Amino acid sequence: MALNPGSVIFSLWKKWNQFFQKIKPMSVPKIFELSCQTQNYNWGRKGSSSLVAQLLKGQSIDENLPYAELWMGIHPNAPSHVQFGNGEELAGILQREPKLLGNYVLNRWGALPFLFKILSIAQPLSIQMHPDKLWAKQLHLRDPRNYPDDNHKPEIALCLSDLEALYEFEKKAYLTAFLTRYPFFYH
Repeated sequence: MALNPGSVIFSLWKKWNQFFQKIKPMSVPKIFELSCQTQNYNWGRKGSSSLVAQLLKGQSIDENLPYAELWMGIHPNAPSHVQFGNGEELAGILQREPKLLGNYVLNRWGALPFLFKILSIAQPLSIQMHPDKLWAKQLHLRDPRNYPDDNHKPEIALCLSDLEALYEFEKKAYLTAFLTRYPFFYH
């Protein structure tokens, strides 16, 4: 469940902005202020003790509500909006102006290849599975309700405070054998 969008500031100092105005359009990517959405999973920190809630600009904070994740990106479940003009979704702007992604990203992925999240964790998270790109496409085609996009889910964790985590990587052959033996994990 997403809250009304909060705002996280991604802007440069005024002098840098003036510098960008002098450069020919599209030669340097610009940085925009985004209005981002939260996810209120029960494992998140509640109220103003949550870093996610603290990052919401101009929003009232419900002290009884868990603010687990702040999402920045084009995911359909909680898309970011750009804070100029009519507050258009970032996805729409990137579809109309794909060069904003830069040539490398555009040529390699064709779209924004990640969902940036800030987590504020109070309790252990559930076990998660992150398919590779090919498997993600297959899962999305087969079950778009539970797999709303066809992107893979690689993750990088940068801890802003102490964190205890249990993680594991398994070989593809082991996982294939496991899922063949226990198909209920797969379906």
